[in-house]
Amino acid sequence: MAADEVRGIQDQGLMATVKHFAANNQEYQRETIDATVDEQTLQEVELPAFRSAVKAGAASVMCSYNSVNGTHACSNEHLLQDVLREQWDFRGWVLSDWLATHATSDITKGLDQELGVELALGPAGAGLQVLLLRAQDGHRGRQHPRGDARPVRHPHPRPDGAFRPARRQGDRAPAARPRGRP
Repeated sequence: MAADEVRGIQDQGLMATVKHFAANNQEYQRETIDATVDEQTLQEVELPAFRSAVKAGAASVMCSYNSVNGTHACSNEHLLQDVLREQWDFRGWVLSDWLATHATSDITKGLDQELGVELALGPAGAGLQVLLLRAQDGHRGRQHPRGDARPVRHPHPRPDGAFRPARRQGDRAPAARPRGRP
């Protein structure tokens, strides 16, 4: 179901964001809850819908407020790097939920965009300053805060890198294409 929704959204020229990654199973005290989940349960129960959405080409993934196994989701290198980027080969960008970051070092753990803080707010917005520098320097091969020299990922779920504008009400739908073809 998640994969079909991602494809449906992005077929309209929009970018799909999958949220809230991961083990975000309650709203009550969501900022302070720590979901303790063994790796097998994580892989077999918590992550399959996210995995299918990523494999369908989701443009971005939003990390959640909660902690997972003692580490805030937006700081969780295992989830953001090992699982999302390495196991699933995710090429989109990771953004925080509104004010869900806890340290500027989150950028070194797999976070790409911090939501909810303006640069003028001081130290809490320092992550944004790093992101701005990263965006400016990403295509010139300068060192990334995580230690590699890869360029900034940009959302391009279509092979040609273009996005169509969203259809307006009353516009004709694009011609149906056979399932499984780009």
